[in-house]
Amino acid sequence: MKHSDFHIGLEFLGTAGFRWRCTDVGTRTIAAIPLTHDAPNWYRGPPYVATEEVFDEHEMTDCHLTEDDAIRAAIEEAYTSGHPGFPHEAVTQMMRAPRGLLTLISQ
Repeated sequence: MKHSDFHIGLEFLGTAGFRWRCTDVGTRTIAAIPLTHDAPNWYRGPPYVATEEVFDEHEMTDCHLTEDDAIRAAIEEAYTSGHPGFPHEAVTQMMRAPRGLLTLISQ
């Protein structure tokens, strides 16, 4: 997500699939509380009982509005990222090779 996508009250998925609610939007950061408790009192505020955490511009890019968006991003990352120094196609071919073949190559 981009900084402009966030607004106070927006619920989103952070890294590892945890749900968050945006509580403040700064110039280059946002603050959010984790939605991990069942009691609604945790989310009344400010001030909040739940601890607010700051997401910087790099962490915001790892956030998603829906689980589908998060899954699509993970699949895209798996198919487009490569190992440093190796093209994506070479890494993909190595990952698909039988395990015994990789053992022989590495010896």
